[in-house]
Amino acid sequence: MSSRSAHILVAEDDKSVRLVVQQALARQGYTVQSSGTAAGLWKLIESGRGDVLISDIALPDGDALDLLPRIQQHRPDMPVIVMSARSTLLTAVKAQQTGVFEYLPKPFELRSLVEATERAVGSIGQSRPTAQAQPGVEEGGPLVGRSRPMQDIFKAMARVVGTDLTVLITGESGTGKELVARALHDLGSRRAGPFVPINMAAIPRNLVESELFGHEKGAFVGADSRMSGRFEQAEGGSLFLDEVGDMPPEAQTRLLRVLQDGEYLPVGANRPVKANVRIIAATNHNLQHLMQQGLFREDLFYRLNVVPLRLPPLRERTEDIAPLVNHFQKQAAAGGLPANASPRGHPRAGGMELAGECARTGKSGAPASCSGRRGQHFGRNGRGGARIRAPGRSTADRGRQSCGVSRPACAPVFQHTRRRRAAGGPAWTHSSRGGISADRRHARGDAGKSGESCRNSGDQPQYASQAHP
Repeated sequence: MSSRSAHILVAEDDKSVRLVVQQALARQGYTVQSSGTAAGLWKLIESGRGDVLISDIALPDGDALDLLPRIQQHRPDMPVIVMSARSTLLTAVKAQQTGVFEYLPKPFELRSLVEATERAVGSIGQSRPTAQAQPGVEEGGPLVGRSRPMQDIFKAMARVVGTDLTVLITGESGTGKELVARALHDLGSRRAGPFVPINMAAIPRNLVESELFGHEKGAFVGADSRMSGRFEQAEGGSLFLDEVGDMPPEAQTRLLRVLQDGEYLPVGANRPVKANVRIIAATNHNLQHLMQQGLFREDLFYRLNVVPLRLPPLRERTEDIAPLVNHFQKQAAAGGLPANASPRGHPRAGGMELAGECARTGKSGAPASCSGRRGQHFGRNGRGGARIRAPGRSTADRGRQSCGVSRPACAPVFQHTRRRRAAGGPAWTHSSRGGISADRRHARGDAGKSGESCRNSGDQPQYASQAHP
């Protein structure tokens, strides 16, 4: 069908958004009709109008995804593009499972909508996937993020969640690789089976094969009984291979056979066993660099990297800090931690500032730690002072700052002064950091003050005695 003759239906309750979308599509030569409610949209569908439907998910009188099965039954050849401001993993998965042609999380560029519409018009007449049963998952899903990188992750996960394709998740430590693996399992077709994680870096090299594939009785010294491996434990479910880059070469060869032939051989066994698992792997290493060094098999990499998912660190998606802080504060409140107000009057300002500092580490778990610290160290009324003391910091640590140097740096200076005095040399030196070091202050009569600050800091008496032999 020519785009010039295509008839587009638009369902959007926001008048300004509806007008912008209409004008953008009209400039492309489409005929556009719009509605602001689900009831109005259904009337247009029943009348037989429209070749492509573009709809917001949340309409005032209903959910467009709940209406979609009726639309598919009445107009099975109509491609549907959905838009949503509820940019969660569950929304992306639900949209994919109901058979939509394209899912666009708001905000989006008009160019993306126009390109999706052109593809939808070109696909008219092709068969469409039908709506599938929805898994029982809490609203919002297990992952939090409204940034563009996370929306791309959600869309990629939604496309593969219902398949058995092997997924390789890469990213720095703390970016949520296991959360993504669990979400792929919990929202997928194998959710009724077990989810079995195994950390390859935590297993001794000589036990990796036994842990993965199991062993028979008498297979080696100490094998007094048969033991099932993780592949057998994950039968019918998903096996999560965390830190797969730390797998020894021998185990890499055996894993490659499982991915190629779908079967494995327990240690000491004579007959191979069919594997019925979905493999999800994760690593914080650069596997391509490991391949260049000969530490990781190239053929195994390509077998694992069927669906690559790279999780961005939090410093690359700082707009997710606020949703993450709110999420962790709710978790803390559910665990009994009081939701205190910030010292600046806004109920979340203090937590946001602290989480912003923690986000420089790039780890999604940092706001969780910061939120807990905020709730723990503010006063009862939330106005216990603008300065927040880090947990676990002793009085000795705070007093040590008055010396100008920390305890490990302070001790060698005093010991050096003692040795020089014992040898009859001068009792001062220049500091490598510029200026005059602590032992010169001792020589010019400031030793009492400096030594007193060290004694008040809680250091051991030997340091003060070394400064004043």
